[in-house]
Order: sequence, then C-alpha cells, then structure tokens
Amino acid sequence: MEGQDPRGNSLDFHEDGIRHSGVDGWALQFVRDAQGRISQIHGAGQTHHYQYDSAGNLISHSEPSGAQSNYRYSA
Repeated sequence: MEGQDPRGNSLDFHEDGIRHSGVDGWALQFVRDAQGRISQIHGAGQTHHYQYDSAGNLISHSEPSGAQSNYRYSA
C-alpha cells in the first residue's frame, strides 16, 4: 500500500516495515520485528538498532556512531 501527501512526500507500507520518502530525495525506512516492534531505522546512510526484552520493553538503542543506550525496568 502506498500513500502520498499534496507535497509529493510518500509512505510505502510493506510487511516488514514502512518507508517514508520526500520529494527532495530523503528517505527513512522503519523495519519491524516479528512482534511488530521497530527494530531498525535506516536513513541518510545510517542505521539505528533497537532491542526489546520478552515483555516488549525497549532495552537497547544503538546509534550509527556506535554509542549505545541501555534501559532497565523495575517490576
């Protein structure tokens, strides 16, 4: 499925994610895992990675620079 706004920006929906692109050439791709959570975001030649625990909580975000943020949750 695909949609386009009046400015020409588009959204393309696929089984494995969404691609959002603009008329000036920029694009972001959101990749989802089997549970439907965002696992990667690709854009401008860089990729962000996201990991989740078994409860679906975000536990890690890795940036293209190599920096990583980790998250913990209390019960």
